[in-house]
Amino acid sequence: SVLWRLGEGGDFAADPDAAYPWFDGAHGLEVLGDDRFLLYDNGGGNRLFSRLVEYQIDTDAMTAELVWEYPGEGVDDDWYNYSWGDVDPLPGGNRLMAAGNGSQGYDRSRLQEVTADREIAWRMWWPLDDELASGSFYVQRIPALAEPL
Repeated sequence: SVLWRLGEGGDFAADPDAAYPWFDGAHGLEVLGDDRFLLYDNGGGNRLFSRLVEYQIDTDAMTAELVWEYPGEGVDDDWYNYSWGDVDPLPGGNRLMAAGNGSQGYDRSRLQEVTADREIAWRMWWPLDDELASGSFYVQRIPALAEPL
């Protein structure tokens, strides 16, 4: 049975301090523990930009606080992917993301690692041409196969 639903129209009160408290077209839900959740938010409707969001929920008060988002305040890195996308937490607090469908522009389909302070640790994107439409739906960090020299 369903215990509760998170999101617009769900069981939790939205964060009153968040400009966009809910996700639209979410992918890659990660349970971080202690009632914290991380996900890739495609965006859509009236909000045509994608982002990474982290929620802290309180199942007693039935509230959902948006505790972290990327790009977030003060970061000029907007993108929009109407489909696809993934985010994974990394040791040390960084987040690894795949910004999916690149049909909205040459720099929209990318892999990127961002810090908890919303700084780009590294980024890779690929251009599109008329003959090739590609993107990335899923990303996973794998351990190194050899020790660095």
